[in-house]
Amino acid sequence: MTIRILIADDHDIIRTGLRSVLEADPAYTVVAEAGTGQESIDQARRHHPDLVIMDVSMPDVGGIEATGTILRDLPGTKVLALSMHENREFLVKMLKAGAAGYLLKIGAAKEITAAIRTVLSGRIYLSPSMIDGVVKELITNNNAGKTPAAAISLSPRQAEVLGQIVQGRSMKEIAFGMGLSVKTLEKHRTQLMIKLGAKTPAELTMIAIRLGLVDPWN
Repeated sequence: MTIRILIADDHDIIRTGLRSVLEADPAYTVVAEAGTGQESIDQARRHHPDLVIMDVSMPDVGGIEATGTILRDLPGTKVLALSMHENREFLVKMLKAGAAGYLLKIGAAKEITAAIRTVLSGRIYLSPSMIDGVVKELITNNNAGKTPAAAISLSPRQAEVLGQIVQGRSMKEIAFGMGLSVKTLEKHRTQLMIKLGAKTPAELTMIAIRLGLVDPWN
């Protein structure tokens, strides 16, 4: 079964280039393209793609708002953000909207298949050039959070689950390694999101690092 993809970008040349790369691999089928944010919402509702590649800067409805709308309507769909901006503010906003990854256009042709595999496996993908800056900023702001890490009490099991999530492992991998069912693991993750005030799994990872609850290098 092929992965069904919607490409949303306001530049024809970007859409054409990504389509060419993806359609060279029989694992992927581009079911539609969109040149505006509203068109991406309409096409997603029509085709129910497995993945939407969403440009952050879109006409009419912006990519951040379009991402939130698509994921509310189609919770089974994944969104991979696409941007020409190496901007951590855009990154954070897209992840908070529910995007599962952030891909820079400058490296999109080389990274796209790895990024797709990563987000479809339930993990977060960031273009390599974004990772160092993001982690350093989160650690620098460790003490700036409104909720002190000392005020958050995690059970040993919750701490173990959180550590595995931050390391980027998929839910299936974590469940197998811990001897749990995926359903039980998802309950642990939900409890962690509630306790840390995270709205998405991506935000859970960022909050955990910012509060110093896990070591991102371990």
